[in-house]
Amino acid sequence: MILYDSIYENLWEACGFTNTESCVISVVGAGGKSHLIRHFSKILNQKHISHFVATTTHMWPMDAGPYGHLAGTVNREGKVEPPDEKTWKDMFETGWPILIEADGSKGLPCKAPAEWEPVIREETTHVFAVLGMQCLGKAVEAICHRPEYVQKVLECSGDYVIQTSDLAKLFMDKKGLKKNVRSHHKYFAVLNQIDDLESFQTAYSIKSAIDEKEIQNLFLVKLKED
Repeated sequence: MILYDSIYENLWEACGFTNTESCVISVVGAGGKSHLIRHFSKILNQKHISHFVATTTHMWPMDAGPYGHLAGTVNREGKVEPPDEKTWKDMFETGWPILIEADGSKGLPCKAPAEWEPVIREETTHVFAVLGMQCLGKAVEAICHRPEYVQKVLECSGDYVIQTSDLAKLFMDKKGLKKNVRSHHKYFAVLNQIDDLESFQTAYSIKSAIDEKEIQNLFLVKLKED
């Protein structure tokens, strides 16, 4: 993982989390949710901190490491389903950090949520919204999950080409990735897939367009390791 424009080496420390943090992190959006959860889990394992990894929708299984516990059952398609309510209750009572994949995107770098998305539990303390830079310069209908909902947020057609200002809008719009984010949640945005200087410069222009009243911070990252 590469974290740009920061004095910190990883997102856990950049967000101000401590080694005793009792946080419930829900990750929404597209273009790096699973990679972000793996990054947080890796940091927690390095710190020898017990934690849970779970989903409120469904996700592919992942190795949570020696201090991580993957909650939920695997269905016939090989995906992890949400834990039952008793298991959720038991997890929250431990006070351990909980990393939740709370949205789906079918591997695409951009999306806006449908009526039933995202599934953010009330116990959530932090919401991380992710978008991937690979959607820039491409048509909504070709590169987005739920393109019809992206069209509603951006007020555009399916063949509209996504611009930098559109990502800022998707991060901040209540019908975009801020959907179901409540007043007690700390909301962070993560712009992923920054692979070179040109994409960093483009990403920085998006960061300058973000309203700090709407988002605690926008992190510029390359989550996938080469």
